[in-house]
Amino acid sequence: MRKSADPQALDEATRVLYAKIRGMPRNRRLASALEQGQLPSAVRAPGVRIVLVPGILYRDYPQTGADGARLRVIAESFGIPVETIPADGTTGLDAAATLIIDRLDRLPANDRVLLFSLSKGSAEVRHALTQARADAAFRRVHAWVSVSGLPFGTPSFEGVLSRPLSRILFAGWFWWRRWKLEPVRELLAYQPRAPFALPSHLEFIQIAAFPLRSHLRDRRSKRLQRRIEMLGPNDGFAVLNDLAALPGTLYPVWGADHYLEGAPDLTGCIARLIVYLIGRLEGSVGLEDGMPRWCHEDPARSSSIPAELGNRDVPHAPGSAGPT
Repeated sequence: MRKSADPQALDEATRVLYAKIRGMPRNRRLASALEQGQLPSAVRAPGVRIVLVPGILYRDYPQTGADGARLRVIAESFGIPVETIPADGTTGLDAAATLIIDRLDRLPANDRVLLFSLSKGSAEVRHALTQARADAAFRRVHAWVSVSGLPFGTPSFEGVLSRPLSRILFAGWFWWRRWKLEPVRELLAYQPRAPFALPSHLEFIQIAAFPLRSHLRDRRSKRLQRRIEMLGPNDGFAVLNDLAALPGTLYPVWGADHYLEGAPDLTGCIARLIVYLIGRLEGSVGLEDGMPRWCHEDPARSSSIPAELGNRDVPHAPGSAGPT
């Protein structure tokens, strides 16, 4: 792939797009909630359940954050159960979409679902929404949160496989692990014109890094960003203009890479997002200094939230970061 003639051009384009996204009225309310919203001492969330579509190979490489451990710890501190869809990315889009739809179909009728997808999981949710059974399966899903999402795949993976040595290494690694490479290629194939349809009742939120070159902390991410820079601002995997063109709201994260390594107060941000979403369910967001009124109701019957939750990271394996 051809490099940009001006090494600063991509950084400048990223700054411009970040400022544009931050300034859009539809995104301001979410940004305010995630950055300024206060964490309550207790929360009631009856019937609320989080369903997680994890990142690729989440069982084998949890240290990348692909298993959503940080989200799980935070949600459980609110007393909200988290269920992971067992889609690791090695079975292709159709199989993953079936897993998602089957599980949503089996949830209790009175559940109120917040669906989170990490990285490749966003492509699987997007594909599930195109299936014939989607309307019925997603009827209890009130919000879909795509974290570091790749709803249209990534141009980076095919770029890596286009190099003979990399292709041989990947093929050998997959053979050794007894995985099939073709379903993964299908999942990660870059398809910017793939159908993207949302039910009218479903709130769609994206959280995505908008990194400059200096924000990328490993050589691989820097190399991948450079290889796809002709597509505009990117984090080495996601093409940010594609995400910006989608409906819903987008929270751009400054100073972080695709894995959200470097994001300031990521744990507090996720906790505030859950509070925000529950407030949306209850119809009481933006009250009392940014804290929904329902947070103050009957604390004796509510789940206690660690007082320090917004001020420190949830413990995780060395070298891990946010979702992948």
